[in-house]
Amino acid sequence: MADVIPPLQALLIAGPDAQCAVDEGRKFISIRNGMRNFRVGEPIVLYCNVTKWCAMGHVTHVDYYRAGAIPDRDARDDGFGSSADALVGMRRLYPSLTPESFVTVIRWRLE
Repeated sequence: MADVIPPLQALLIAGPDAQCAVDEGRKFISIRNGMRNFRVGEPIVLYCNVTKWCAMGHVTHVDYYRAGAIPDRDARDDGFGSSADALVGMRRLYPSLTPESFVTVIRWRLE
């Protein structure tokens, strides 16, 4: 039997500033609400449907945390000042997010 090939996974990158940061290698992480099924080594497409931009990469690291326990390093790498700032910022996108909610931290490397 042939190996099952997992589907290509995608991450929405919103706005030209974030896209520029990805292209320049300054953005290489995203913190998302919920437990997302990303796997290290698998390909990932980063995209914006508004500006018609995309980039290909590979997932390099995946971690799961409670939103109130995101490490400061991950929060800073994603553009927040601290883990507390990350929680406040993420609530703009995910209003029902609580400190007990799970989040997924995804890191990637562009090809």
